[in-house]
Amino acid sequence: MYGHPTSGDDWTLYLDEVVVCRLQGDRVEGWPSLWHVKALNILVADLVVAGPETTISLFWPLLSEHIIVDAKEEPGRYLGRDHIMFEFNGGRRVHMSMCDYAVSAYELYEKQFGPLKIYDTPFLSEAALTTQGPRIQGNWQGAQLNC
Repeated sequence: MYGHPTSGDDWTLYLDEVVVCRLQGDRVEGWPSLWHVKALNILVADLVVAGPETTISLFWPLLSEHIIVDAKEEPGRYLGRDHIMFEFNGGRRVHMSMCDYAVSAYELYEKQFGPLKIYDTPFLSEAALTTQGPRIQGNWQGAQLNC
Protein backbone atom coordinates (compact mmCIF):
# COMPACT_ATOMS: atom_id res chain seq x y z
CA MET A 1 0.00 0.00 0.00
CA TYR A 2 2.94 2.37 0.55
CA GLY A 3 3.08 4.95 -2.20
CA HIS A 4 -0.57 4.68 -3.26
CA PRO A 5 -2.27 8.12 -3.07
CA THR A 6 -5.00 6.90 -0.69
CA SER A 7 -2.98 4.34 1.29
CA GLY A 8 -2.75 6.46 4.43
CA ASP A 9 -6.48 7.17 4.49
CA ASP A 10 -7.33 3.54 3.66
CA TRP A 11 -5.12 2.25 6.48
CA THR A 12 -6.54 4.77 8.97
CA LEU A 13 -10.13 3.78 8.09
CA TYR A 14 -9.33 0.09 8.38
CA LEU A 15 -7.51 0.49 11.69
CA ASP A 16 -10.38 2.66 12.98
CA GLU A 17 -12.85 -0.13 12.18
CA VAL A 18 -10.66 -2.72 13.93
CA VAL A 19 -9.98 -0.63 17.04
CA VAL A 20 -13.48 0.83 17.49
CA CYS A 21 -15.71 -2.04 16.30
CA ARG A 22 -13.72 -5.14 17.19
CA LEU A 23 -11.60 -4.03 20.16
CA GLN A 24 -14.19 -1.63 21.65
CA GLY A 25 -11.77 1.29 21.56
CA ASP A 26 -12.66 4.95 21.56
CA ARG A 27 -11.58 7.66 19.14
CA VAL A 28 -9.67 10.50 20.84
CA GLU A 29 -11.57 13.70 20.06
CA GLY A 30 -9.55 16.19 18.04
CA TRP A 31 -6.94 13.56 17.07
CA PRO A 32 -8.22 11.66 14.01
CA SER A 33 -5.36 9.12 14.10
CA LEU A 34 -5.38 8.36 17.83
CA TRP A 35 -7.46 5.84 19.77
CA HIS A 36 -7.79 4.77 23.40
CA VAL A 37 -8.33 1.08 24.22
CA LYS A 38 -8.65 0.35 27.93
CA ALA A 39 -5.38 1.72 29.33
CA LEU A 40 -3.61 2.10 25.95
CA ASN A 41 -3.18 4.88 23.44
CA ILE A 42 -2.68 3.84 19.81
CA LEU A 43 -1.26 6.07 17.09
CA VAL A 44 -1.81 5.16 13.44
CA ALA A 45 1.07 4.67 11.00
CA ASP A 46 3.67 2.20 12.22
CA LEU A 47 1.51 1.58 15.30
CA VAL A 48 2.89 3.37 18.31
CA VAL A 49 1.24 1.93 21.43
CA ALA A 50 1.68 3.41 24.90
CA GLY A 51 0.36 2.15 28.22
CA PRO A 52 1.10 -0.19 31.11
CA GLU A 53 3.30 -3.11 30.06
CA THR A 54 0.75 -5.70 31.21
CA THR A 55 -1.98 -4.09 29.13
CA ILE A 56 0.27 -3.80 26.08
CA SER A 57 1.18 -7.51 26.28
CA LEU A 58 -2.57 -8.36 26.22
CA PHE A 59 -3.27 -5.91 23.38
CA TRP A 60 -0.92 -7.34 20.72
CA PRO A 61 -2.54 -10.80 20.53
CA LEU A 62 -5.99 -9.18 20.26
CA LEU A 63 -4.85 -6.89 17.46
CA SER A 64 -3.08 -9.78 15.72
CA GLU A 65 -6.46 -11.52 15.33
CA HIS A 66 -7.46 -8.73 12.90
CA ILE A 67 -4.22 -7.33 11.48
CA ILE A 68 -0.96 -8.97 10.44
CA VAL A 69 1.59 -7.48 12.82
CA ASP A 70 5.35 -7.55 12.26
CA ALA A 71 7.75 -8.11 15.13
CA LYS A 72 7.42 -5.52 17.86
CA GLU A 73 10.37 -3.18 18.38
CA GLU A 74 11.46 -0.58 20.87
CA PRO A 75 10.73 2.86 19.48
CA GLY A 76 13.69 4.66 17.96
CA ARG A 77 13.71 7.33 15.28
CA TYR A 78 10.36 7.80 13.58
CA LEU A 79 9.57 10.58 11.10
CA GLY A 80 12.54 12.64 12.33
CA ARG A 81 11.64 12.28 16.01
CA ASP A 82 13.79 10.25 18.41
CA HIS A 83 12.02 8.20 21.11
CA ILE A 84 14.36 7.67 24.06
CA MET A 85 13.16 5.14 26.64
CA PHE A 86 14.23 5.42 30.29
CA GLU A 87 13.24 4.18 33.74
CA PHE A 88 11.66 6.73 36.09
CA ASN A 89 9.77 6.34 39.38
CA GLY A 90 9.41 2.59 38.93
CA GLY A 91 8.10 2.76 35.37
CA ARG A 92 9.28 3.25 31.82
CA ARG A 93 8.98 6.66 30.23
CA VAL A 94 9.65 8.00 26.77
CA HIS A 95 11.32 11.28 25.87
CA MET A 96 10.56 12.51 22.36
CA SER A 97 13.14 14.78 20.79
CA MET A 98 13.42 16.50 17.42
CA CYS A 99 16.76 18.21 18.17
CA ASP A 100 18.65 16.46 15.35
CA TYR A 101 15.90 17.44 12.91
CA ALA A 102 15.90 21.06 14.11
CA VAL A 103 19.70 21.29 13.80
CA SER A 104 19.61 19.82 10.28
CA ALA A 105 16.86 22.27 9.23
CA TYR A 106 18.90 25.18 10.63
CA GLU A 107 22.07 24.00 8.85
CA LEU A 108 20.22 23.43 5.56
CA TYR A 109 18.72 26.93 5.73
CA GLU A 110 22.13 28.51 6.31
CA LYS A 111 23.68 26.44 3.51
CA GLN A 112 21.00 27.54 1.03
CA PHE A 113 20.37 31.13 2.13
CA GLY A 114 23.26 32.18 4.33
CA PRO A 115 23.32 33.13 8.00
CA LEU A 116 20.09 34.00 9.69
CA LYS A 117 19.61 37.70 10.31
CA ILE A 118 18.95 39.42 13.62
CA TYR A 119 15.35 40.54 14.04
CA ASP A 120 13.30 41.68 16.99
CA THR A 121 10.57 39.19 17.73
CA PRO A 122 7.15 39.69 19.29
CA PHE A 123 7.36 36.17 20.72
CA LEU A 124 9.47 36.69 23.85
CA SER A 125 8.70 34.91 27.08
CA GLU A 126 7.11 37.14 29.72
CA ALA A 127 10.21 36.58 31.87
CA ALA A 128 12.19 38.65 29.34
CA LEU A 129 9.79 41.61 29.47
CA THR A 130 10.13 44.65 31.70
CA THR A 131 8.08 47.84 31.93
CA GLN A 132 10.71 49.47 29.69
CA GLY A 133 10.46 46.73 27.03
CA PRO A 134 12.28 43.46 26.41
CA ARG A 135 15.53 42.82 28.29
CA ILE A 136 16.88 40.74 25.42
CA GLN A 137 16.71 40.88 21.63
CA GLY A 138 15.88 37.86 19.46
CA ASN A 139 19.02 36.48 17.77
CA TRP A 140 19.29 33.27 15.81
CA GLN A 141 22.56 34.11 14.10
CA GLY A 142 25.28 32.00 15.65
CA ALA A 143 22.80 30.44 18.06
CA GLN A 144 23.82 27.17 19.65
CA LEU A 145 21.09 24.55 19.98
CA ASN A 146 21.44 22.65 23.24
CA CYS A 147 20.27 19.14 22.41
